[in-house]
Amino acid sequence: VTAVYEKHESQPSEIVSFEGIAIPLFDPPSGIKSNPFLLTINSLTSDTQIYYTLNGDKPTQSSNKYKGPVEITDNAYVKAIAYKEGFIPSLVNSAEYVFLKQPTNLTVDESSNHAYLSWDYPDWRSMPNQVSLSNRNRSLNNDRVSNDRNTSSFIGYNLYRSYNSNDFKQLNQFLVTENQYFDGDLKTGRYKYSITAVYERGESERTEAVIAYVGMAATPFFSVEPGFYDHPIELYIESQTDDATIKYTLDGSIPDMNSPIFAKDKPIIIDKDTVVKTIATKEGLKNSFLVEGEYLIETSDVEDINDTPLLTRLHNAYPNPFNPQTTIKFSLKAEDYVNLNIYDIRGRLVETLVDERLSAGTYEYIWHYERHQQKTLSSGIYLYRLQTSDYLEVKKILLLK
Repeated sequence: VTAVYEKHESQPSEIVSFEGIAIPLFDPPSGIKSNPFLLTINSLTSDTQIYYTLNGDKPTQSSNKYKGPVEITDNAYVKAIAYKEGFIPSLVNSAEYVFLKQPTNLTVDESSNHAYLSWDYPDWRSMPNQVSLSNRNRSLNNDRVSNDRNTSSFIGYNLYRSYNSNDFKQLNQFLVTENQYFDGDLKTGRYKYSITAVYERGESERTEAVIAYVGMAATPFFSVEPGFYDHPIELYIESQTDDATIKYTLDGSIPDMNSPIFAKDKPIIIDKDTVVKTIATKEGLKNSFLVEGEYLIETSDVEDINDTPLLTRLHNAYPNPFNPQTTIKFSLKAEDYVNLNIYDIRGRLVETLVDERLSAGTYEYIWHYERHQQKTLSSGIYLYRLQTSDYLEVKKILLLK
């Protein structure tokens, strides 16, 4: 070092040195995130052991030992330190990851010409003792910040609406600060609503949309998704409109006043290839949109597992819902490279069941959720995806614990 004066600088002092460890580095670096991600922590010094915390506490050798990428699913203030035998420990490095919380519990009530929306605040309870990017200087001093500061950067909501489509446009001109909104003077039709929470640092992802049927009966929906099945199914048809009359056909024709009416306590038995079309009606309301579903029913004498299939297709998993395992079946019309993956509802890869070239035929793979390579899975919807050179299909399965 040198001493600096108004007119001169001293000679350098004697040189002193020590051999230390490079500080841990984070990938990705600090920032605002929309989706969960895997955090990697490394040191440029080889053969180090890294310890870390996720709540802003100073890390020690009693903290979490880094063994591989860490899944970050919520706000985290990460601190890490590197150790190596015979060396002075590294300095502590830190990184902060902020998830902008969405509003919760969005609901909608509709009448003949308006829709009334209500919702709850974002769930800040799951953000304990986090440190904001705007409080970086405080965090360097290891100050602890109360839950109240998690709401300090929240400033309001934006509302988005679509009409008879999935084309969402912002509804409000100015930020909404109440937890309710009245949307009036609406034309007859189907409206979808979604909202975001707005913060000083950005805007959250949109919530899942809710649907309002204004001046018309709600579009019917099927209890069983259309598709391929290897057994007969029991089909129920429902509408969100109370006391609606549901009319349907099984021959592909459009339902009219003479079509059969669905009885709520008597399911339709589908035991052969069938195209179901249905509408909902109610006095004083416009008829719902027409809904159509095609069901292709396989029987044992159509395709044996040892026969060469006529089509490449992904079958429905069975059982579904399942616990702890389900069987996923697919048919391959010709030799091809096959990829069969399991994903969670956010689109993150959970497990790869097939990633190789297969001959033509029908295949069955059992997925046991407890045998996958990541941590224990939670209940919920998962996706299974089959891809070949000329085919792509995604289906849902439900894990119930």
